[in-house]
Amino acid sequence: MALAISQPTNAAPAEPGAPDSTAIRNAGDRWRELAGNEVAIIAGSALDFSGTLVGADQRQLCATSVLGALSSFVPSKAELPAYIAQLKRSGYNMVRFHAVDGFLMGKATADFDFDPQRLDDFDRLVAELGKAGIGVMSDILTLDSGGYGNVPNRWSSSKQLKLRLNLDDPEARQHWQTLVDKVFARRNPYLGHSLLEDPNLKLVALVNEGGMVFTSIFSKGFPQLVRPNFNQWLAKKYGDADGLRRAWKTEAKAGEDPKAGSVELPEYMARTVNPRSEDFARYLTDQERGTFGWMSAYLQGKGYKGLITSINNETAVQKAASRQALSAVDLHMYNDLPEGSFDTPMTVKHASVFDNDIQFIRYLLPQRIWGKPVYVSEFGDVYWNKNRREGNVLFGAYAALQGWDGICQYGENATQLRYDMQKKFGRYSSQYPGYVWSDPIADAADRMNALLYRRGDVSPARKTVALIYREAGALQGWVPYVRNVDLSVARLGFISRIGYLPEANVGADNRPTAQAKAPTPDLLLDPFANAADMAPPARAQFMMKGAQNGAWLERVARLREAGLIEKANLTDAAAGVIESDTGQIAVDLPGHRARIVTPRSEVLMFRDKAFDGRFLRVTEATPEQTVGVFSVDGTPLATAKRLLLVQLTDARPTDMRFADPDAKTVTNWGHWPMRLRGGIAALKLGIDGAGWKLYALNLDGSRRDARPVGADGTLLLDNLAGDGATVYYELVRD
Repeated sequence: MALAISQPTNAAPAEPGAPDSTAIRNAGDRWRELAGNEVAIIAGSALDFSGTLVGADQRQLCATSVLGALSSFVPSKAELPAYIAQLKRSGYNMVRFHAVDGFLMGKATADFDFDPQRLDDFDRLVAELGKAGIGVMSDILTLDSGGYGNVPNRWSSSKQLKLRLNLDDPEARQHWQTLVDKVFARRNPYLGHSLLEDPNLKLVALVNEGGMVFTSIFSKGFPQLVRPNFNQWLAKKYGDADGLRRAWKTEAKAGEDPKAGSVELPEYMARTVNPRSEDFARYLTDQERGTFGWMSAYLQGKGYKGLITSINNETAVQKAASRQALSAVDLHMYNDLPEGSFDTPMTVKHASVFDNDIQFIRYLLPQRIWGKPVYVSEFGDVYWNKNRREGNVLFGAYAALQGWDGICQYGENATQLRYDMQKKFGRYSSQYPGYVWSDPIADAADRMNALLYRRGDVSPARKTVALIYREAGALQGWVPYVRNVDLSVARLGFISRIGYLPEANVGADNRPTAQAKAPTPDLLLDPFANAADMAPPARAQFMMKGAQNGAWLERVARLREAGLIEKANLTDAAAGVIESDTGQIAVDLPGHRARIVTPRSEVLMFRDKAFDGRFLRVTEATPEQTVGVFSVDGTPLATAKRLLLVQLTDARPTDMRFADPDAKTVTNWGHWPMRLRGGIAALKLGIDGAGWKLYALNLDGSRRDARPVGADGTLLLDNLAGDGATVYYELVRD
């Protein structure tokens, strides 16, 4: 059949012709602008997911609305219906409100002097989302500036409100409660009751990213403001200096007396195991539980009946102790988060998740506490990392494998309707890190996750792993408030469902009690009582692979011997290949490739050579792409008559400039329109090509130029061909 290839950015498309291998391989050297500025999805188009997702509300795909951002945008009353329709058609069934405090305060000079128009806009938006069946989650407090007036930069404040809330500071407590009263417990005129009383408010974060460890992470040391409170805790536990010396022995230094407040804080990253760090972990646990307790009681006293979470961006083993006081687990994690300032320069590493063991997902995998819902209210393989086509899609697949309850790729505006060159809200005039709707790569990942994750195309794992959480053991050893579980434990989450099982919920038969609300595990590990369960000693043939790799090789060998991994499973610890126990997700870390294969969808991502799918095969392609095919109507791919194809490469604004040839350090953010890096993928699909038509799509789902389809199911995706660059195609059978 005749195939079309793209021409250089400023040239018109060529007549159909057969491309050679050189043209395919070098397509990534070219860039071209997207066709058109409209992104509002047309009803009934292949990008309108509102029909295929009817009833698919067991999992929440969340759009983040950062109201207090420099690019804050709340739709007008006239624009609101189209805005909500866009959310539903995009596949979102929840919106996360972030920085409500900053949005309402703006440039106010007096405490809690909210902008009345912004408050009304917020009230209306919340009510309309509920009418549309889109759930809401929200931070109570996002910013250290809270409701304080006369704060020039609300995102950079010296108030230390989050830290003081953890230290029993009465003024901080009163401030938080006043914020609750004036925003969340106040009557919303469009609801007829308060937001806290509204059943559509599904989840609240008491304080966003407010743990004492995180507030100290950038200085790598705990602030002295913590010291009096820590000493009070030690005095209750040990009494005076003599009691401290009996417990700490040589760790207690001359002159240290908790009654006198003279005991020093631990090092943030102590090099050795010591009682100071261990006691600080116990202190953190007590303080965090106490804070969660009075905050939760206050919200519930105001009529709130939904889920409550906090400490959402720490994964150390100590945090599982604190999170047991919450009704839900919430987590944040990123790959290649940029360093620097939006005023430039800002730098990324172009880190591929295949080079770092998919660590931004791996860190999160063990954090579930069995019996509690799990949300990830912030994640991202962040713009302008050229490899972000990898992590954001894998995130949705693994979230589905784990059966997590909700995921939110972080973005400053939940959605927009068009690239509008005339609208400028602070940074909102080009593409920046943290923008999802305007980044065709990040936005397409959310569309793919609407099907892989929310629709349930990726099945939950067949097997479950429970890690008995023994608090006494977890809070001992090297820096419990920084230390994570062993790599060989966390990696189990790439294969099966995994989570902590509190020891109080383990019966005498080593099975979960009824109160645990947990499945009977296929593998029960006791890592905080048995060192071999945390990192199994490797047998002789694995000893030369290094401590971590040896433990992983040993772990996989034991899983196979116990029948927990089937013989046909592709997992090969030595080769760096891991396949889920469902057979639906496989990653080849050194090969920089992955596949997701389900009855209704298949995705192949690759640097050079792709895996084969069952329905989808890449016969030749430009390097560094992600290609997916999805059933639009929800029927299996093999019988579907309407398919959506997605092709991801990279995207940047026009005239974006860098300080280096590798495009790691930005010096000019450029301006819209967005441009796509070229990519060609020759595909073979499991279809009889007769009667099929292939269309390139605009970002609003409207059809553009038709592309040829071979009688044997072969076709060519060329994202720069035709009337402009694209990431979407529709394959439909007459």
